[in-house]
This record gives sequence, C-alpha cells and structure tokens, in this order.
Amino acid sequence: MSFETPFTDNIKSIKYDLSEKILTIEFYDGEMYKHYGVPKCIYSDLTKAPIRGYFLHNRIRNNYPHKRVTNF
Repeated sequence: MSFETPFTDNIKSIKYDLSEKILTIEFYDGEMYKHYGVPKCIYSDLTKAPIRGYFLHNRIRNNYPHKRVTNF
C-alpha cells in the first residue's frame, strides 16, 4: 500500500492498495471513502495533480464505485 500526503485543503491522506485497486481518501473533517477498481495510473495522476480535490471530484468520484467508511 502506498501513502501520499496531498497538498490540498480538504484531503488529509490518500492510500492506494495496488493488489486490490482500492483508493482510500481521508478528509480533514473525518470522513473517509474507498473507491474500487481504480487503476494505478489514476492514483498516480491524483498524486501529481496540482489541485487534488478537483481531480478527485472530476476524474474519480463518479467514475469508480465508492462507499463511505464508517469504522476505521
């Protein structure tokens, strides 16, 4: 699993499980979401995006199945 500390106001951490292709996004407000079936290239693009919240909203959120994680 790779870890990345993003430079955006609302994203606290980004975690990626390469074997499962699960992208986990934790926000500063305490919410956490898992996005399923995310290719490594999309994770890589997210970590390089100048505005990661914008990238998440436009390239990931509605393109990959996701669920809110409540027990973490």
